Amino acid sequence: MEAPEIVGLCARIVSTFATNTFFGAAIYINIVECPARLSLKTPPAMVNHFQAAFPRARAMQGPLVATSAVGAAVAWYLDTDPNRFLFLSSSVMMFCILPWTKLIIMPINNQLMDGETPGKKEEAWVVDMMNKWDKVHLVRSILSGAAMCAVGTYWINKSTAMF
Repeated sequence: MEAPEIVGLCARIVSTFATNTFFGAAIYINIVECPARLSLKTPPAMVNHFQAAFPRARAMQGPLVATSAVGAAVAWYLDTDPNRFLFLSSSVMMFCILPWTKLIIMPINNQLMDGETPGKKEEAWVVDMMNKWDKVHLVRSILSGAAMCAVGTYWINKSTAMF
């Protein structure tokens, strides 16, 4: 294998790992974490849970989305397979998560992360913000899930072409 082929293979593997890991974390948040947070008995408990979990999730998911998007773009650029467009589509979908997060999700995050202020709000406000956050976060889960399907399709096509 030539150097570009090795780099392309590494980019495909790293992008696949990052995309799948991001999707798993994102969908876990929607299916498990958000309902658990809403089941807490008081608004301050919901806010405290969000404020404890959010920085950890951001530290994990930020690098994963960047690694996935860049890795898939490199994989698409260096690959010669006719199905390489699947990595380009994965890259575009993962890249779209960045402006969505910045423009749509971060304003909600900023309100919920505003120290003790959100915990002092009425229960209806806290529940509404938590539900709104869950809904806009679901877009990240859907985009990363679609990216995961694109990458998975690439690998399935690659493996069936070998036989």
